[in-house]
Amino acid sequence: MRRTTRDAMRELRQALGVLGPLGRDTGPDVLTDATGTRADVESLVATSRDGGIDVRLQWTGPDLDTRPVRVRRAVHRVVREALTNVHRYATAAHVTVTVVHDEEQVRVVVRNGAPPRPSTVAGERGTGRGLTGLRERVELLGGTFAAAALPSGGFQVAATVPAEPGDAPAPERPGEGTDVSDPAADADASSGGGRSAGTAHVVPARRDTEALTLAFGLVALSVLMVLGVGFVYATRPHQQGPPPLPRIGMTYQEVAGAGVLDNAAVRAAATGREPPRPAGTAGCVYPFNGATETHPGGLTIARYCFDAAQRLIAIDRFTVPSVRDAAPWETP
Repeated sequence: MRRTTRDAMRELRQALGVLGPLGRDTGPDVLTDATGTRADVESLVATSRDGGIDVRLQWTGPDLDTRPVRVRRAVHRVVREALTNVHRYATAAHVTVTVVHDEEQVRVVVRNGAPPRPSTVAGERGTGRGLTGLRERVELLGGTFAAAALPSGGFQVAATVPAEPGDAPAPERPGEGTDVSDPAADADASSGGGRSAGTAHVVPARRDTEALTLAFGLVALSVLMVLGVGFVYATRPHQQGPPPLPRIGMTYQEVAGAGVLDNAAVRAAATGREPPRPAGTAGCVYPFNGATETHPGGLTIARYCFDAAQRLIAIDRFTVPSVRDAAPWETP
């Protein structure tokens, strides 16, 4: 819906531009194939100079003769309207017309200094239709336009249009201000114009930048969350099941790893009371955790016997009488 509205507004602006004073291409100001070229701009500057204006031209880059007619007409309109306003409001001021042309865009800046004496029509205020029409023309090409008074007392008109404009709708203007700071000021980019109403500087839209910043922030947050979950899972102590029970064929190291270790007291209790060891036994282990007192005076003992290769070959359980120590005050 927003795109359809923009297209409708663009068509309406084009129709108004045709009906307005800047849209009439008839009479002595009829536009030709040479409109907006370097020779055409030089002719405009020379005409203003002949009319008593101290104006000079600074051109950087190739000619505009190969650019679309819409671009050349926009350049012509900006220079002509700005110089016309200088004639009306600042006849005695010095003026600089700067055109910078590269592969991507064309920038036109017309700047006049403060006039040394008031103009005869300085008290009059323009309708602002001329600069408003320039703004509409430039923005229809996808460019930017700014016109405002300078702190020094002069005036500046600056327009930037794509060298090869497409069919995109005119850019939105989120806000307007009076800042006329110009990044090309070090090249003495100048613009002339009258003190007309509605010449506020257009602040570039930042919606796309904010959307990209938000998208990158969400991606970074998602990555951090994934890394955090992975770190917590990697450092979390994993629960392990109980060690496997000893079984025939396990090595001594495996049986000992299961917690089956020899206990001297249990071994002593079994000495002389245990059944015969299996054939091939090289040694046995008597763990304490295998000894259980089944009834007073009886002790069940578990015996783990290994062969010469330290392989478990038998697990036996037998009961032996338990021996209790007498109390210190009792006499045996």
